[in-house]
Amino acid sequence: MEEPALTDRLAGGSADGLLRVYDAYADRLYAYALGLRHEPGPAAAAVRDALLVAPGAVAGLGDSRRLRPWLYALVRNECLRRGEGVRDPAGEVAELVGRHGLAPEEVAGVTGAEPGS
Repeated sequence: MEEPALTDRLAGGSADGLLRVYDAYADRLYAYALGLRHEPGPAAAAVRDALLVAPGAVAGLGDSRRLRPWLYALVRNECLRRGEGVRDPAGEVAELVGRHGLAPEEVAGVTGAEPGS
């Protein structure tokens, strides 16, 4: 399912919308969270809480084609809320680009950094 359709379903508040987002992204979001937190329990909790927040926050997304990086940003914020900052910012960027396939402008949206910095 395309990101705009997933965004619409998520915004609709249905359990089906959240389930579809979970099915499409949870594994990758967990891998990212695990890279930030380095512990399975806190990483899983960060993904869970980010996905629980997502339906209520999706109205602020704006561009429904940006769902994926927006979800990564939610997970990152949950990870940071739970503990220390990012230990290796350059490694985080490399992971987001290499492992997760985010474009530089998407990475900037996730991390809050300027593209190319």
